[in-house]
Amino acid sequence: MNPGTVCAVAALAALLVLPLAGDESSAHELSVDEAVELALGRNLSLDAARLDYESAKWGLRSARASLLPSVGLSSTARRVDPDTYERANASLGFAEEMGMDVEPFLYETTYETGFRVSAPIWNGQLWGAVGVAGGARAAAGHAYEARRRSVIAEAKAAYFGALRAEALLSVSLDAVDAAGENAEVARRRHEVGLAPLAEVLRWQVMVAEDEKALADAETAVTMARTQLASVLGLPLDATFELPEVDRAVLDARYEELAWLTNSGYLTESRARDLLADNPDYRGLADVTRMSRSGVSVARGAFMPSLNASGSYGWKADDDIEPDDEAAWSVTLALDFPIFTSFKNTSDYQQSKKSYLAACKRQEELERLMIAQLRGAVSTLVSSSKALVAAEKIVDQSADHLKSVTNRHNEGLAPYTEFTDARVLFDRSRAGYVNAVYDRVVAVAEIERLLGDAPAEDAPAEETGE
Repeated sequence: MNPGTVCAVAALAALLVLPLAGDESSAHELSVDEAVELALGRNLSLDAARLDYESAKWGLRSARASLLPSVGLSSTARRVDPDTYERANASLGFAEEMGMDVEPFLYETTYETGFRVSAPIWNGQLWGAVGVAGGARAAAGHAYEARRRSVIAEAKAAYFGALRAEALLSVSLDAVDAAGENAEVARRRHEVGLAPLAEVLRWQVMVAEDEKALADAETAVTMARTQLASVLGLPLDATFELPEVDRAVLDARYEELAWLTNSGYLTESRARDLLADNPDYRGLADVTRMSRSGVSVARGAFMPSLNASGSYGWKADDDIEPDDEAAWSVTLALDFPIFTSFKNTSDYQQSKKSYLAACKRQEELERLMIAQLRGAVSTLVSSSKALVAAEKIVDQSADHLKSVTNRHNEGLAPYTEFTDARVLFDRSRAGYVNAVYDRVVAVAEIERLLGDAPAEDAPAEETGE
């Protein structure tokens, strides 16, 4: 996220938090795009996934660095007890009497300074470790992208869930108002002898049932708004206005996926092509790659390793300054494992079985994701059909209610038919609201699985492996 976006998100968050103590009219209007930006900027699990990716990158750099030379400087100081010092140098007096200039065999305080360089020339285990670290970095990167997609889908689902709850609340409010008006009309008609008492009682029951449904709808709004605030990382009592999303915008996004819903049966091979860029799908291959590199690490224990080292240092004496005679050495070390009590064999068999298990898990989880995609497409198709049907039902139930109302007012339709028509109309409106947002959530799930899915069907070679 660039600095400009971060500032915009911070400013938006401030606007959302400020009106907490104010009235509802001062609440900020929150669009779906702003909700997504807030979720991406404040989601803790997404931050954790990003840090895991950064950690994995440093892990790969560390593994690669183990293949390069290392240089170290060592400086030591050693002190011996006086008795040992005197015994070691007891013969120095005789040498001086003979006219020989001999350095002490042991210094009471000895200083030694030197450089050491080491580098692996060939080590199969180190190369295998690089493969493991590379797979871990790729897996962490895909996990971060997968979490980012999930956060976007969760934010949209929570946003449209709140809009759904508010739309259903509006339906419940209209139902309560209509039931109250009809109950009052029935009471007046009963007072003048034009309606039986049963009609009045029935409408009173309808009012009570609608009021209970209204209470449930109000609770649903509170819970949906709380869920939205939680997903966006806002205080749970934050107030914000949710503007209604233009139906044309929702229809346009659905039409962009028409190639997917109109293609008929989604085959397994086609689903694999579509999921080729899904980070969760690719992450499965990364985990298997890590396991395969683990086999390479275990195999390296059977192979010889060749290492080179060199040293350059000054003679050890009682002078801390490195100004005496210097010496250097170069060493090539070949290490060949002959017998390790079958530890390397056990490690290799363990890693091999783990790799085979990872392959099986990858295949199983890939099939699961393919099933998820096919299920999401089926849900999108069914929700779209349900929306078309819901639109027809709303129109038909509205015409039916209007017709029955006119007949009832003229005394040509019983009150039971009138109440049934009213209930049918309210249910059809609620069904329409649910159908609209079911399709929206289905589109969000497709976007989570396919990312920015193409607006039309692309050739398999362009979206394949």
